[in-house]
Amino acid sequence: MTKRIIIDPVTRIEGHAKITINLDDNDQVADARFHVTEFRGFERFCQGRPFWEMAGLSARICGICPVSHLLASAKAGDRILAVTIPPAAVKLRRVMNLGQIVQSHALSFFHLSAPDLLLGWDEVRERWERIFANTKRVRVALSCEWVRVEGDVGWVACTARVTSAFAEDFDEAVVQATNVFVRREGQWLLVVHHASPVPTSSDTTVQ
Repeated sequence: MTKRIIIDPVTRIEGHAKITINLDDNDQVADARFHVTEFRGFERFCQGRPFWEMAGLSARICGICPVSHLLASAKAGDRILAVTIPPAAVKLRRVMNLGQIVQSHALSFFHLSAPDLLLGWDEVRERWERIFANTKRVRVALSCEWVRVEGDVGWVACTARVTSAFAEDFDEAVVQATNVFVRREGQWLLVVHHASPVPTSSDTTVQ
């Protein structure tokens, strides 16, 4: 009798997923599937947009590997225009991709994996508790809102300035956020939130 092993959810990744492993009668792996379980909606809200916007939009698919999606979109644009980019541009794209590999591996290990592996979950949880315990209040100011609704699905993209106040200091960050909402029983529920930091200085004003 075949057996099935389901790992749900898969943790320590950017996004939501599960793994299904089917074993044969000898308890050997007969088939394995990786399922992406979150709904992002990029295919839908990219419809009807100019193709030159696709590189910027598709890069928002992932906060850990945006360059991969950006380059794939750029190459698709090359084919649409039937152009061959110069050798210098090819090398520049390769440098961008190699830089992302270094950044992605470091971020994946030190941010997603290392805290659990090196410290244990109890220590990680205690650190999050200390962060929120020392935060007096958080203020979020939105700008550059873009909203689209298709039936029971809504997309909201915006720039958010997040200010966290502490006992004697405060911290401020600017992020570009994409949110997906689904309407259920007359209420809009947030099902996906993705944000990427925007480099800025303390005197920068987001228009």
